[in-house]
Amino acid sequence: MTPEPPITVYVTAGNRGLAQGRWAAYITAVVDILESAGARVHAELFSTPLAQWQTACWCIELQPGIAERLKSQLAAIVFEYGQDAIGWAEAPATEFVR
Repeated sequence: MTPEPPITVYVTAGNRGLAQGRWAAYITAVVDILESAGARVHAELFSTPLAQWQTACWCIELQPGIAERLKSQLAAIVFEYGQDAIGWAEAPATEFVR
Protein backbone atom coordinates (compact mmCIF):
# COMPACT_ATOMS: atom_id res chain seq x y z
CA MET A 1 0.00 0.00 0.00
CA THR A 2 1.39 3.38 -1.03
CA PRO A 3 1.46 5.97 1.76
CA GLU A 4 -0.65 9.08 1.26
CA PRO A 5 1.30 12.11 0.10
CA PRO A 6 1.57 15.13 2.40
CA ILE A 7 -1.00 17.89 2.02
CA THR A 8 -0.29 21.59 1.50
CA VAL A 9 -2.31 23.98 3.64
CA TYR A 10 -2.46 27.76 3.88
CA VAL A 11 -3.25 28.92 7.41
CA THR A 12 -4.28 32.57 7.75
CA ALA A 13 -4.91 34.74 10.78
CA GLY A 14 -6.09 38.30 11.06
CA ASN A 15 -6.02 40.72 13.95
CA ARG A 16 -9.49 41.60 15.16
CA GLY A 17 -8.91 44.21 17.85
CA LEU A 18 -5.82 42.83 19.58
CA ALA A 19 -3.24 45.26 20.95
CA GLN A 20 0.23 44.76 19.48
CA GLY A 21 1.59 42.69 22.38
CA ARG A 22 -1.46 40.42 22.40
CA TRP A 23 -1.25 40.05 18.60
CA ALA A 24 2.38 38.98 18.92
CA ALA A 25 1.41 36.41 21.57
CA TYR A 26 -1.41 35.11 19.33
CA ILE A 27 0.93 34.67 16.36
CA THR A 28 3.51 32.98 18.59
CA ALA A 29 0.83 30.56 19.82
CA VAL A 30 -0.16 29.71 16.23
CA VAL A 31 3.49 29.07 15.28
CA ASP A 32 3.96 26.88 18.37
CA ILE A 33 0.93 24.79 17.38
CA LEU A 34 2.14 24.38 13.79
CA GLU A 35 5.60 23.34 14.96
CA SER A 36 4.29 20.92 17.61
CA ALA A 37 2.14 19.22 14.96
CA GLY A 38 5.22 18.56 12.88
CA ALA A 39 4.16 20.90 10.10
CA ARG A 40 6.86 21.69 7.59
CA VAL A 41 6.67 25.47 7.13
CA HIS A 42 7.43 26.57 3.58
CA ALA A 43 6.60 30.25 4.06
CA GLU A 44 5.54 32.78 6.69
CA LEU A 45 3.92 35.90 5.28
CA PHE A 46 2.89 39.00 7.23
CA SER A 47 1.17 42.23 6.29
CA THR A 48 3.40 45.26 5.87
CA PRO A 49 3.66 47.79 8.71
CA LEU A 50 1.77 50.27 6.51
CA ALA A 51 -1.24 47.97 5.98
CA GLN A 52 -4.52 48.96 7.55
CA TRP A 53 -5.07 45.44 8.87
CA GLN A 54 -2.59 43.02 10.45
CA THR A 55 -2.59 39.57 8.91
CA ALA A 56 -0.39 36.50 8.82
CA CYS A 57 -0.27 33.48 6.52
CA TRP A 58 1.70 30.25 6.66
CA CYS A 59 2.17 27.77 3.84
CA ILE A 60 2.65 24.40 5.52
CA GLU A 61 3.02 20.76 4.57
CA LEU A 62 1.36 18.13 6.76
CA GLN A 63 1.34 14.39 6.87
CA PRO A 64 -2.15 12.94 6.35
CA GLY A 65 -4.14 12.34 9.51
CA ILE A 66 -2.82 15.40 11.38
CA ALA A 67 -5.19 17.99 9.93
CA GLU A 68 -8.20 17.45 12.21
CA ARG A 69 -6.14 17.56 15.40
CA LEU A 70 -4.34 20.68 14.19
CA LYS A 71 -7.62 22.42 13.31
CA SER A 72 -8.95 21.63 16.79
CA GLN A 73 -5.87 23.17 18.41
CA LEU A 74 -6.11 26.26 16.22
CA ALA A 75 -9.80 26.65 17.10
CA ALA A 76 -8.87 26.67 20.80
CA ILE A 77 -6.36 29.49 20.18
CA VAL A 78 -8.98 31.47 18.22
CA PHE A 79 -11.28 31.22 21.24
CA GLU A 80 -8.54 32.02 23.76
CA TYR A 81 -7.57 35.22 21.94
CA GLY A 82 -11.15 36.30 21.14
CA GLN A 83 -10.73 36.15 17.37
CA ASP A 84 -13.40 35.22 14.82
CA ALA A 85 -11.58 32.44 12.98
CA ILE A 86 -8.38 31.19 11.42
CA GLY A 87 -8.45 30.43 7.70
CA TRP A 88 -7.57 26.90 6.54
CA ALA A 89 -7.18 26.36 2.79
CA GLU A 90 -5.99 22.98 1.55
CA ALA A 91 -4.34 22.95 -1.85
CA PRO A 92 -5.75 19.90 -3.65
CA ALA A 93 -2.74 19.65 -5.95
CA THR A 94 0.51 21.46 -6.49
CA GLU A 95 1.63 21.90 -10.06
CA PHE A 96 5.25 22.69 -10.82
CA VAL A 97 5.39 24.88 -13.92
CA ARG A 98 8.63 24.40 -15.82
